[in-house]
Amino acid sequence: MKRLVCFLFLGFCVLFGVEDFRVKIGVSVPVQEYFVKKIGGEFVDVVVLVPQARNPKFFEPTATQVKMIKNLSVYVASGIPFEKKWLKRFENANPSLRVLNLSDNACKEAICYQWLSIPSLKKQAKKIAYILRSVDIKNAKIYKENLESFLKELQEFEGKIKQRLALPTTPKIFAGFQDTWAGFAKSFDLQYLSLKNQEELKKFRQEKLKMVLITPFDVRKQVRAIVANPKVELVEINPFALQWEENMLKILSCVVGE
Repeated sequence: MKRLVCFLFLGFCVLFGVEDFRVKIGVSVPVQEYFVKKIGGEFVDVVVLVPQARNPKFFEPTATQVKMIKNLSVYVASGIPFEKKWLKRFENANPSLRVLNLSDNACKEAICYQWLSIPSLKKQAKKIAYILRSVDIKNAKIYKENLESFLKELQEFEGKIKQRLALPTTPKIFAGFQDTWAGFAKSFDLQYLSLKNQEELKKFRQEKLKMVLITPFDVRKQVRAIVANPKVELVEINPFALQWEENMLKILSCVVGE
């Protein structure tokens, strides 16, 4: 009997397109999928354009992906280079598409990684919740509740990081190959050294730091040559990855030298 009920339910879903009730949302990078699902939950279906193993700086959408844009209700942009050229094309391909642009106009870098700053992420989360409520009024209350829950999680998570950084023995300085991690540093009042800056590279050597943050897209051989110290550990983190919380803790571990 139970099997019959399950079969009938599945048939109902296929026949009436229950899956279509979900809001179809496109995002540029996997980390944005994490945030959208935290707020949208089971009521959103998220499509990621840039695979986690690809470098978003040099990514261009495929013809198949552009066709897929026609099926979306919302596209969440996050300041990835290809968006400057392609967002308008997405809107032309799908005139009813709602675009939420989370890029920071004040940032002059190619990518600004605002999601590595919890205060900035809180603002982004509110914007995501707002656009979900506007396109799916029926579930607006749920999106509001999910937002409140997520903001509470972020507040507690931020507090734990601050508590760890407040210990007298915790260093207040860390280094990375590029400016990727500067937003994290600023949000927690830390000093960040980018090894691509000659003055900061000198400071890095003076401080005798033992770790350097890199991304999977940095050339290790090049970083090694700049660091010029085989004892320095290169800690690889993908800032675009779906595992946002895990990556934030990895950055923290690098700061405290664990």
